[in-house]
Amino acid sequence: QLYLRGDWQSLYTFTLDEAQPSDYQMMNFFYSQSPESPFRQQRICTRAAPDFRASLVDRELKIRRADGTTTAQLTADAAYEQALATYFGLRLPVPAT
Repeated sequence: QLYLRGDWQSLYTFTLDEAQPSDYQMMNFFYSQSPESPFRQQRICTRAAPDFRASLVDRELKIRRADGTTTAQLTADAAYEQALATYFGLRLPVPAT
């Protein structure tokens, strides 16, 4: 769930139905191979931490906390790399392009 504007919003639902490997094959193929997949069109990184939720899509960083959301455009490579290190614990071996 996500706490937004004073209310909890469900993000996912689950059932007790058994999933088969074939249930995932087409989804996996699409998301890993299709040029239309968002994972092939942009860089995406997300993290749910105890006190914040971070998302980085290409160069837009969003940090959601209980008291609101901040958004930043990371136009400089150094700012992009710093966000990866600070919010996601990732360090790039070479500068981002």
